[in-house]
Amino acid sequence: MDPGEVPIQLSRLTPLESLLIARVHPMISVYRVKGQQYKYSGNVINFAQDVRQIAEVLPYKPSDLSAILVVKRIGKNLTKEFLVRREYVRQALLWLKRNHRYYKDLKISEGNIENLPENGIPDDLPNVEEGEPHVDNDPSGNTLKSYYL
Repeated sequence: MDPGEVPIQLSRLTPLESLLIARVHPMISVYRVKGQQYKYSGNVINFAQDVRQIAEVLPYKPSDLSAILVVKRIGKNLTKEFLVRREYVRQALLWLKRNHRYYKDLKISEGNIENLPENGIPDDLPNVEEGEPHVDNDPSGNTLKSYYL
């Protein structure tokens, strides 16, 4: 199936910007990021989510997203994947409201848009800091190694 040409208002969005404007989040993504200046290496795990709730007001606040970023202690120098550009989010929502039947009744929150970074990584993006491994012995004598998240 060819959905046709994707308008520039949508095609230029980063993955995080796309999450901010999605009415439904069918997956939660957990990223494990190694602190590097211009890229990240590691893994991403996706978990299915309950999709019965459909957003009526967008964009989401970054703190309300279901994506979780696991960051090593050495820092959070992240890539374009986590970049948010306020004006691109606004333009995408306006385009969707005008052109997409499932966005016509959407309420656009200018307050949420204004709280997004002009061009940067949101400070309130859900994340946890990976720590040093903690070693425990369980009652059966097994050694358990875990990381606090």
